[in-house]
Amino acid sequence: MKAFAEMMPVFRHPRCLNCHGGVDPFEEEEVGGHRGGAMEQLLPINTAQCQDCHDGLPGWMVPPLEDLLFVGKNDEELCLQMKHHEKTGADFVGHIFNDHDDANVQFIAAGFKGDRALGEGLKDYDLVAEKPPGTQAQLTDKARKWVETLGDGYTASPECGCVKPSLKLEIRHRSADNTNDASSRAGHVDFSGEVKFEVTLVPVEGLPDGWHRADTTLHRPLRVDLVNRHCRGEASQDEEWNLFGRVNLETETLELNFGIYPEEERGSATCRTGGHVDTKPLEPSLFYEMERITIPLNSTAPTTLTATDPSGGAQERITVRLVE
Repeated sequence: MKAFAEMMPVFRHPRCLNCHGGVDPFEEEEVGGHRGGAMEQLLPINTAQCQDCHDGLPGWMVPPLEDLLFVGKNDEELCLQMKHHEKTGADFVGHIFNDHDDANVQFIAAGFKGDRALGEGLKDYDLVAEKPPGTQAQLTDKARKWVETLGDGYTASPECGCVKPSLKLEIRHRSADNTNDASSRAGHVDFSGEVKFEVTLVPVEGLPDGWHRADTTLHRPLRVDLVNRHCRGEASQDEEWNLFGRVNLETETLELNFGIYPEEERGSATCRTGGHVDTKPLEPSLFYEMERITIPLNSTAPTTLTATDPSGGAQERITVRLVE
C-alpha cells in the first residue's frame, strides 16, 4: 500500500486525468477534461475527429471506459480498480512502461512531456507547461516496486495491496493454577473461571514503524478471600488492555506487545477483629506487562504465555490466536 501511494501524485495529476478524468468531450468542460469546449458528437465516435486538433500524437482518442476513470475515487478504490482492469502485475507495469504496446500510441509519454499533442496552429491556445512529478521511467520503477511487494498477492485477494488489513485476535486468560496469589497479606484472589474476549487491531495512521494500536477494557468479577480467615469480601475489577502490533511481511508474523493495567476495583472486605467489624474498600490490584509475542500469520493455532504480576508474583495464563 505504501508503494502504491507513491504513484498517487502522478495518477492525480491533470495530465493523467486528461484521459482518466471521466469527462465526455462532447459535453461541457469538467475537471481534468476537454479544454476545447463541447464538440459535435458524430456516431459512431470516430477517432479521426480527435485528430483534427490532436494531430501531434497518432491514435489520440476520447477518454476510456468507465472502469478506468480516476476522478472521485480514493486511493483504495483506485487501487482496486487498477487491479481489476490489469489482470496481472506484468500487465500493470507494461501499461505504464509501454502504454498500449504501440509505438504510435504513447499517451503516457505525451503526458510526461506536459502537452496534449495539439497541432501547431493550436499550441498557443492550450499551452500546458506543467508536467507530472518525476518521469515515466521513475513511475515504471514505482509500479514494479508495488507489484514485487505484492508478489503472488496481485492475483490473490483483490484487497491485497489496496485495503488496510484488520487483524482480529481472540484472547483467553485465566490464572495459571485457577488461583492468583496476590500477596501473603491479601491471601488469594480467585477469578471466576476462564474469560474470553475479542480484540480487533485496526491500523492507525501516524504511529511510528508501522505499529498499530488497539485498546479494550475488560470487566471481570473477583472473589477476595484473606489468609487469616477473619475477612471476607466480594469485588469486581476493570482492567485496561493495551495492545500494540504490526505485521512483519519478511517473517510473515504478527508481532504483538500488550499489557494489563487495573483501572478500578469496586467492592470491600469486611474483617472481624476483637469483636469489632471493620469494612475497608478494596484497591486495584493485579498488574501485568508482557514481552513481545510473535504469532504466525498463516496459522490460527493459539500462542500461550504466562504473565507475572511484578508486585505480588501472581501468574496468569494468556492464550492469543488469530481468528479467520
